[in-house]
Amino acid sequence: MEPRTSLLLYLSSLLLFHFIDAQCVDGDIKRRMFPAEVQPTSCNTDVIIREICEHTKNPDVCISSISPYLPNIGDVDATTILGLQIKACTNYTNVAISAVEQMVKDPKTPPLMMGCLKVCRESYGNALNDLQSAVKAIEAHDSGTLNSMLSAVLTDIGTCEDAFTERPGLKSPMASQDNMLSKLASNCLAIAALIK
Repeated sequence: MEPRTSLLLYLSSLLLFHFIDAQCVDGDIKRRMFPAEVQPTSCNTDVIIREICEHTKNPDVCISSISPYLPNIGDVDATTILGLQIKACTNYTNVAISAVEQMVKDPKTPPLMMGCLKVCRESYGNALNDLQSAVKAIEAHDSGTLNSMLSAVLTDIGTCEDAFTERPGLKSPMASQDNMLSKLASNCLAIAALIK
């Protein structure tokens, strides 16, 4: 084979592999400029995550909430994604608890709202316990307990909002947090249904 033909074949192959690689990451060519150890996920992993999150009612929340934890994982499947979604829900529950604690400590918080906030604090604590039990159920391959615990998390979050709706004229300062927690918990239930 002539040197020119070999060079042309070599360059064509490089362009083809570069094109395939760029397409694999949805056209994000910049991502290919960094070494592999900096990139937390492969094309295949991204596709799996997207496919699993598409089974939830809130796929965008699913993807965005687990993305901070992706650099620490290897292979992914529904069980892995569920674990990450539970971790995101746990962390967000802790954020909600902190917000409640600040309001409870604030002397400007009206007494009527104080009672509701204490209900929320207790409900969020219950949610944390239920999330921890869900993690143990995953490890034990106990789908019945897993579903019960994740359903309980939704109930716990609803209990916080119910405390405010039962008081006419009192608006929940936790509505946006409870909305996000409901989405995360709902995602957990949907992903749990994929585990066999």
